[in-house]
Amino acid sequence: MTRDSINISNYEDVNFSLDVGEYDDLESDDYIKTEYQIDGGAWTLAETNGNLNDNLGDGFDNKVSQGNLNGSTLKIKITVENDEGGNEEHFFDDILVQGQLKLPGCATNLAPTDTATDVSVTPTLSWDAVSGATGYKVFYGTDSSTTTALDETASTSVTLPTLPEGTLHYWKVVPTNARGDASGCSVISFTTETLIPDCATGLTPADGTTGVSITPELSWEAVSGATGYKVYYSSDSSDLGLPITLGEVTSYQLPQLGYETQYFWKVVPTNAGGEATGCSVISFTT
Repeated sequence: MTRDSINISNYEDVNFSLDVGEYDDLESDDYIKTEYQIDGGAWTLAETNGNLNDNLGDGFDNKVSQGNLNGSTLKIKITVENDEGGNEEHFFDDILVQGQLKLPGCATNLAPTDTATDVSVTPTLSWDAVSGATGYKVFYGTDSSTTTALDETASTSVTLPTLPEGTLHYWKVVPTNARGDASGCSVISFTTETLIPDCATGLTPADGTTGVSITPELSWEAVSGATGYKVYYSSDSSDLGLPITLGEVTSYQLPQLGYETQYFWKVVPTNAGGEATGCSVISFTT
């Protein structure tokens, strides 16, 4: 008898056993042979009692067994020869295949990839499924010890909570199963993006203000995430000229302007991610 392949890819040190016996008296050329095949290779006799012949002891169980098997598939073949037409019989039963569950390997194709930059501040981490894993443990942090642990998941991706902008983060994923955790899984890193700041609010002088001093101070409210500001002004609304580049300040004193003149201006917050976009041009009159 040859049975379908048994998937043993997630196990190691696999062994099998069965009980073999007879009824009535058998001749020397009668036999019951047990062989196995690993990964489609050669058929091999079981190490213990793989080839039994002649009388085995009426009604007595003989244990056939084989251990230390490793591979992806196992087949067991039992061949019986009985040339007597009377009451002579072979029997076999209690076939048992067992092995030690393998620890899963480490995951591959992790994303974001190691040293990736401009990663979203709410990143989704992903990886390929690992054979034999029933779950995954994800760790992350701003140091390589990756001390923050997420709840174990059966999925192959997780979305992290919002992270600080422009910051180096480390992470790893550890596949796990009933035997334990994968070992030696690498820690990799990524750097989050720096989001461009919003436009400033609370601009003074406000749009349309008249009677403004000819030496006005322009001011605005601080913008979250901005590390600097660019101020533009001109009496020509179609050409505000080159910007005045400032640091983390919220005001700028203009030089003396003309009397009774309309001026146009805007302020553009900046940071390492770039410049705010769509900031409005407003005007005042001295």
